[in-house]
Amino acid sequence: MVFNSAKDVIQMDDKDAGKIIGKGILIVPSNVGLGIIKDSYVTFTATIDVKDNKFRCILSDFYHDGFVDNPEPGKGGYLYQEKPDGGLSKKWWQRLKDNTKVSAEEFLSSFDIAMKKTNSGDNF
Repeated sequence: MVFNSAKDVIQMDDKDAGKIIGKGILIVPSNVGLGIIKDSYVTFTATIDVKDNKFRCILSDFYHDGFVDNPEPGKGGYLYQEKPDGGLSKKWWQRLKDNTKVSAEEFLSSFDIAMKKTNSGDNF
């Protein structure tokens, strides 16, 4: 998980409504064939709602934004697309989608744990 500066990440912060919307990047491993694994940048939107001492985090708008070692060529586009942009194979595209789902679930799990931790020195 990668976050740039707070200015780049936070798209909306409305304390009264209990809503934060931000952008993030997952670094997702993907098998491009012949046993070659390349890490991909997958950007997403996170919407966090807080209400009545409960919270919810929804991840959406997953977008393959290139490869870590060379982000310019090979952008696959939005993961909801059936076929990737940039001449990438459909088989690889499905693997990237599957791996992104696993990475997103891991992120949500760690977010859930962090949100449920209590800090005895903090009254927030």
